[in-house]
Amino acid sequence: MKITDVTPQQSNKNRVSVFVDGEYSFSLDGADALRLGVKTGAQITEKDIEIYNLESNLSKAKAKAFDIVARKMVTENELRTKLTDKGYDGMICDIVIETMREYNYINDADYCVSFFDYAVSKGWGKIKIRAELKRRGVDESTVSAAMAEYDDCPEQRIYDLLCRKFTDADLKDYKQKQKVLRFFASRGFDFDSIQSAVSRFISEKGEDI
Repeated sequence: MKITDVTPQQSNKNRVSVFVDGEYSFSLDGADALRLGVKTGAQITEKDIEIYNLESNLSKAKAKAFDIVARKMVTENELRTKLTDKGYDGMICDIVIETMREYNYINDADYCVSFFDYAVSKGWGKIKIRAELKRRGVDESTVSAAMAEYDDCPEQRIYDLLCRKFTDADLKDYKQKQKVLRFFASRGFDFDSIQSAVSRFISEKGEDI
């Protein structure tokens, strides 16, 4: 078999369409075509075409991954899911993720640090933060290591939120107090921290617990 034409694609000038024996066979990134010696007149085998198709998919998957990480931080699992949804197989995903990790475009430990800052600004507690990070595919050891390093005082954060959001709440009223407790539980704060902050809040307002 022989390569009969190598033509730049109209939709993407950085890629070329390769024709073998007069028929379209595969496409490649232009730089990959040069690197691999893909040119008009070259002899080619079925094995070569298989390799070039792999290179083509790998190049497109890397470009997609760079586009994803350029838009926002993602976990390794989120990137894998996005690539899989685009139709790339496991081997391609493994290679791309390893490349992204090598150049520090994805780093789950760094992601945890950034996510902590975001979640704390939203008024979330560690229980909710841990659950959300695990949902995003961060492994337990990475989450635990990040939490151990994070300087957090949940009781103080709860108290500050109480002062901002529940200044006029009558916590002597059972229903209102339960509403407040449920609010902080839904935000992922632990029960002991909630009780301690609420007791402090009531005490400083001069109310009976």
